[in-house]
Amino acid sequence: MKRKRGRTNGKNGEKTTSAEIYEMFVQAQLLESDDLIEEAVETYEEIIQRVEKNAEGNTIVPITLDAILKNAKRMKEIPEELLASCALNCIGGHYLDIDLLKEGREYFEKALSFWIDNSMAMLNVANLEREHGDILRAIDTYSKINDLSRYLT
Repeated sequence: MKRKRGRTNGKNGEKTTSAEIYEMFVQAQLLESDDLIEEAVETYEEIIQRVEKNAEGNTIVPITLDAILKNAKRMKEIPEELLASCALNCIGGHYLDIDLLKEGREYFEKALSFWIDNSMAMLNVANLEREHGDILRAIDTYSKINDLSRYLT
């Protein structure tokens, strides 16, 4: 797949479709795999801005794994909240890579405000708590992640 630079649609104040946001996410992942981290982070940030713009005037309600699984067969596209949450988690990971732990945590927590059951963001928060915070909060978060394992059976 060819790596694109620049942005997709969202012109003239139009809403960006979930398919376009997904395409942007794939592009960000490809940029990341090519070690073009700054460009990847810019694309992830653009995803978050587009999802927030699409929700303009409405409160973003965190999506849950239950809701995703219950509606999976009817879904035609990946929920925007899920894509935004994954993008936020990726940005948080990049902040951890450059030892900006506070900023990383903020992105992980914001990721959970879009998709409350994002186990990767939860794991990142738990690991930060274990290493630099409150061990009891870490254990509580690890337990929540473990509770999500019920979906694996």
